[in-house]
Amino acid sequence: MKTALLLSSLLLLSTAQADDLRCPDAYPSKEVTTSYIPPGHEGSGLLRGAKLSSAYISTGELHSDPTGFNAMQLIPKKVKGGWDTEDHFTPQESKWLVCVYGGDGRTSVENPRVAGSIEWWEKIGSNVTECELHFRELKRAFRAPSDWTATATCK
Repeated sequence: MKTALLLSSLLLLSTAQADDLRCPDAYPSKEVTTSYIPPGHEGSGLLRGAKLSSAYISTGELHSDPTGFNAMQLIPKKVKGGWDTEDHFTPQESKWLVCVYGGDGRTSVENPRVAGSIEWWEKIGSNVTECELHFRELKRAFRAPSDWTATATCK
């Protein structure tokens, strides 16, 4: 009897456990190549690294929402130091945490989805039916552009 209770407790704990995903704080610089270099030209491309500027949850195929339009349907909830969104899904949906880098505007609750030139799409587990995205500003002692963090707690 004790063994059965212990096993059922462990099973409940494992199914109730949440997945925590976090956007990297910055995207690294990377050398790039192009398929077309005009005759007589020689050079090397560089994709400059960038800081995190926004994040959202997307459903559907990989890179299927390049403008973040589907995520814009959610109204972010203003909280101290940033904003939150809550998304609900069916287990069959493909789900992604999309981390956006290099935005040229200032992220805020009023303007939470600053477009950036770099996106990192991280797959969310297939059994997940709910995610809370937390986007927070890291305050600095001096006036400078803010750094941001984005974490998603999914269950």
